[in-house]
Amino acid sequence: MRTYIKLLSLVVSLCLLLSFVGPSFAASVETHYIDGKVIKTEVLVDNESVRKVKVTENNEKTVITTYDKTSGNLEILETDNQTAEIKITNLNVQSGESTSIGVQSSFLHKEGLFFDGSYIISGSYWQIYNSNDQRKFLTLTTSNSTNLNNFKTAIDNMVERERSAIAAGGTTIVSTVVALFTTPPGLSVLLSTVTALGGTVTTGIILWNAYDYQKEADYYWGQAR
Repeated sequence: MRTYIKLLSLVVSLCLLLSFVGPSFAASVETHYIDGKVIKTEVLVDNESVRKVKVTENNEKTVITTYDKTSGNLEILETDNQTAEIKITNLNVQSGESTSIGVQSSFLHKEGLFFDGSYIISGSYWQIYNSNDQRKFLTLTTSNSTNLNNFKTAIDNMVERERSAIAAGGTTIVSTVVALFTTPPGLSVLLSTVTALGGTVTTGIILWNAYDYQKEADYYWGQAR
């Protein structure tokens, strides 16, 4: 229990402490050893409005905390990687109010390697993110199942194309191009950039397809209710 409290405190402390740091940051993973456990911390997002921190404990538990700097809201998503149990806690730093829900079911998660967009699925509970890191937390119903499943398929295809592009052109080229162009720059610009960096036309075409799937995922994210 003490380790769990330390883990949760570490996540929340990182979110709040880093609010005094400017918007620019270099994402990195830090490793800590607490009560014989390996704790890894990583700042996933840090901008003027949101900070998101990920902490893993011996690869058995993952905690992702999102801090809304404007409203003071903290969303803490705890995942037991062994049992697939999920607990979501919402806190408000200003008011002290809190709510939480627990879910026990099968667990699916996928996110872009360099492109943005992801999903977390536990039973009928879906948490989906678009390329702007905007989140929706939805319950699967007959009316939204098509849009949600289409979103999932688009993310799956996007990640598959990312992996294919890495296999064809290498991690450095893919990461550099995606960092340069957060939105599709046009096929000719993309191909010329990839080849100028030493990649192949095939790599550029695969990346273009990945951009298309990211756009498709954003569309279905917008349609999902």
